[in-house]
Amino acid sequence: MVAFIRASHHLGIPLEVIGGVLDFLPEGAAPDHAFWQRASQCWSAELNKRIEQLECMRDRFTECIGCGCLSFEQCVLVNPGDVLAAKGPGPARLISD
Repeated sequence: MVAFIRASHHLGIPLEVIGGVLDFLPEGAAPDHAFWQRASQCWSAELNKRIEQLECMRDRFTECIGCGCLSFEQCVLVNPGDVLAAKGPGPARLISD
């Protein structure tokens, strides 16, 4: 069981998902082939979801990567509806006027 948890954690699977997969295993039973197949399906779904999110972030950050600013005019990922963008680039809350 520890090996399963460590492998899941190594893949970045959240503990909530690991716990949900472990619920498939009857108490006191050792993991069998069917359990590993079901766990693999859960891992695949979770990893595919994370890959999609990362690809989306990668594609949207193209215009502002490297800026270091927390007040992007076009960034809907970090700061949707940003009102500080009107003050220009840079950490507007940390710079006194």
